[in-house]
Amino acid sequence: YAYHKAQSDLPYYLSSDLKPSWPLWVSKNDHTIPPFSLTNQKGEKIDQTFFTGHWTIVQFFFSRCQAVCPRITQNLQILLPLLKKDPQFQILSISLDPEYDTPDILSVYKPNKDISNWTYLTGPKKEIDELAHQGFFVDETLKVLVKGKGLMHTELIFIVDPQGHIRGMYDGQDKESIGQIIEDLEGQSHPSRT
Repeated sequence: YAYHKAQSDLPYYLSSDLKPSWPLWVSKNDHTIPPFSLTNQKGEKIDQTFFTGHWTIVQFFFSRCQAVCPRITQNLQILLPLLKKDPQFQILSISLDPEYDTPDILSVYKPNKDISNWTYLTGPKKEIDELAHQGFFVDETLKVLVKGKGLMHTELIFIVDPQGHIRGMYDGQDKESIGQIIEDLEGQSHPSRT
């Protein structure tokens, strides 16, 4: 087994019970975001290597959402100065309505088009659902309806570390949570912490 010394300042979320832990060592067999292949707003393929070398803030959303998504996206814009200041930080917004949210739709939807480290993804619904469930443990019972179509949905924002481990979960509707994300990420900006 390959192990690396755990970073103790932020917890690890290594299982579907979503209990935070602060292990001394993390194994290559511990939970990481599984392989995936989706398409960004530019029509380019993106896979799990997207996380390598970056601290990534992950949001699940859909562009036609009238409930929580607009507020969460607006709150995420509070992070723009952090993204501009340090390119090791990035945002990944994954659509839960890929039949509607094509790359063309996402390129129009994307706020602040000059920010290169905010990426929107779409792709096969089955693959997105698997990524949400297996990668981020998004529970099936979290659903909202879009024109009579059930879509899983969560208000959570996740932080994924450069090795693909979930290191934080935050309420995306709460501006104080966004402040906590900034504080947590700024504590990771030293190269020895990645």
